[in-house]
Amino acid sequence: MRVSLLLLVGLLFFTSCENTHAIIKNGKTIQIGVLVPLSGKNKRFSKQSLAGLNAARDMQTYLKDGTEIQFIILDTKSDLSESRKVFYTLKKQKVKAIISLMGSDMMLAMHSVFQENKIPVIVTLATDNKIVNLSDTISQVCFTNKTQALVAAHYLRDEKLLSNAAIIYDRANHYSYALAKEFKKYYQSIGGRVDFYLSINTPKELNKFKNQKNITSDALYITTNVNTTLDIIKMMKKESPRLKYISGDGLLSSAKALDKVDASILNGVYVTEHYASNGKKDKKIKDLEKILHKEGYDESSYAFLAYDGYLLLYSALGQCKNLKTQCINNALKNSEIIHGSSGNFNIRQGEAQRRVFVDKIQDMKLYKEIVTY
Repeated sequence: MRVSLLLLVGLLFFTSCENTHAIIKNGKTIQIGVLVPLSGKNKRFSKQSLAGLNAARDMQTYLKDGTEIQFIILDTKSDLSESRKVFYTLKKQKVKAIISLMGSDMMLAMHSVFQENKIPVIVTLATDNKIVNLSDTISQVCFTNKTQALVAAHYLRDEKLLSNAAIIYDRANHYSYALAKEFKKYYQSIGGRVDFYLSINTPKELNKFKNQKNITSDALYITTNVNTTLDIIKMMKKESPRLKYISGDGLLSSAKALDKVDASILNGVYVTEHYASNGKKDKKIKDLEKILHKEGYDESSYAFLAYDGYLLLYSALGQCKNLKTQCINNALKNSEIIHGSSGNFNIRQGEAQRRVFVDKIQDMKLYKEIVTY
């Protein structure tokens, strides 16, 4: 009788945690690698990404057959040679798939390693257009630079009726340069005029820009790092109060990673994003937000994308009873429809088919202006 009661309690426990049918642990485990820059120049988004990833695993730890999903988390140190080293460590551990929390620059540099070793890789943050095409083992959960630049261009030109814009980027930052280039191309293609296209990479260049007067643009599209972006917007709000600002994904998440930030600087800034705080949410997403809120990451697109990456992984593993890497890769590259952090998404030929939000930042929160499908 006692055994029966314990079994019943166990079944109820796993039913509650998994929000699915009763799951009985079978004692088996599956190892999943996680590549993340916990140190070095790219560490700013790592804590947020890991918070979302770990929350997702805590909410769905076991596959339906009772197999436990376990992470092997290794620090890439924001360094290419170290990234290669820890990748091969994961390969020796015979992981079935890898979740990459690295940016576009490192993913592009590592593509040949991924392609040669045929381990399925889920990308949560790297938005570069080329990543999926360079390896048949990569699946991208985030939207691409092409997609978000196109949405931003149409939003300024068609929704806001702004016919001229200035663009500021950082030529030494791959994400910044690639995204600004895409925006410039699309904005001009729909009749927008680009008043200037300026790289700011050094304090000298920033000071030179600050000395400029009479900026007559309607909007400023800015993709520089968060500190430079905050500095420029703070200055321009005084110099040109009528100017509209728009940036790419992750600006608010990056600001939240700073030790201290004046929240008022970002008020009114538009961003292309994967999420909006005033969007529709089911119980699971509300529960996720509560978990992330405890760590201060409830408005983090980095965390939500990591959560979505885990859901994609969980879906693929569930379709492959033998847990063979080729089956997992196929299920990742062309996924079933998944209910993620901001609605349904799926993967087609490695590229995410998902909503793109244009949000307005207010009091360090993301408020939906429009959403495209």
